[in-house]
Amino acid sequence: SLSVLFTIGSTWGQVYSPIVTTGYTLDAVAENTTALSTTSGAIDGSNYVMYSSAYGALYGGSATGLPNNGLIANGTRTYQLQSYTTTNVLFVPTLTSDSIIFTTPAPYPSLSLLGFATEGSGTMNAKVRFTDGTTQLFSGLSLSDWFSGTNTVTTGFDRANRTTGTPGYAGPAGNPKMYFVDLNLTCANSVKNVQRIVIQNTGNNPRLCIMAVSGALSPSFSTNSSPVTCSGGTNGSATVTVNNGVPPFTYTWPNQAPQNSNIATLLGPGTINYTVTDASSCTFTSSVVISQSIIPTAPITITASALQVCSGNTVELITSGANTYTWSNNGNSSSTTVTPVSNTLYNVVA
Repeated sequence: SLSVLFTIGSTWGQVYSPIVTTGYTLDAVAENTTALSTTSGAIDGSNYVMYSSAYGALYGGSATGLPNNGLIANGTRTYQLQSYTTTNVLFVPTLTSDSIIFTTPAPYPSLSLLGFATEGSGTMNAKVRFTDGTTQLFSGLSLSDWFSGTNTVTTGFDRANRTTGTPGYAGPAGNPKMYFVDLNLTCANSVKNVQRIVIQNTGNNPRLCIMAVSGALSPSFSTNSSPVTCSGGTNGSATVTVNNGVPPFTYTWPNQAPQNSNIATLLGPGTINYTVTDASSCTFTSSVVISQSIIPTAPITITASALQVCSGNTVELITSGANTYTWSNNGNSSSTTVTPVSNTLYNVVA
């Protein structure tokens, strides 16, 4: 099959990765001649099957056919087809049911079926069964005919008559097609191990062809924060990054003025709570610490040529340890000369 305490940003494209599954019932992909000998049955009423790119090359059609490695990818979606040398389609005729079984049960916030219908667009129910015996039902789902529909993942892979073996090269450009059907699990079910998916064909004529199953990984979170840099300040900030899960995500920072993006600003030092809500209304709450980083006082010293003088006499004041200086008598170098006429306090900002 095929100063910060922890580090989150937003991932808006839901990533689906292949899941190793079994239970497929029909070999409907020809990988070598003849189509009749390398498949076990047709998937429509006209005796058609699919074929691999290697099979297409035998007929001079190297640009057509399913990928030889069975990997179907489109954007953030990746599906792994079953081996072409064995059963590779869950073929569900009208008014029947069958199951795809997960080799290693695991939790998923969302599952995605790859498939199509033949002899017209189909309807189906999908029941996700968990290892604890509970289920979640998705009813009234649509699966388009392989020569019409939206939610396409791959197109133009062609077909061949199972008896003659000759590629069809027929139909409008871009046909046939495979589609995705997503199953978003509830918050309670997203932490359970999925055991199988039962597919029920509820149509009166179309046949359903399920080719593969992929899943979205459970979300993980990281945070990044910027410290407050002055005493009593509120110039701290925090960023939450979500990886995987079911987007889009919304953000709240309960102990702050309303801020609803994954970045909160104008924060004072301390522990800042945040809540992330995904597309299934599942919430995840944690916190980030905003530290305080005070710029230290420059290590300056001041000396005077005399600490007691007669009124009207001059005294030189000398300092060091900083880059710039501003004296209370308006001097701006590391030393200044003063002429006090009474007891006087002189200040310097370094």
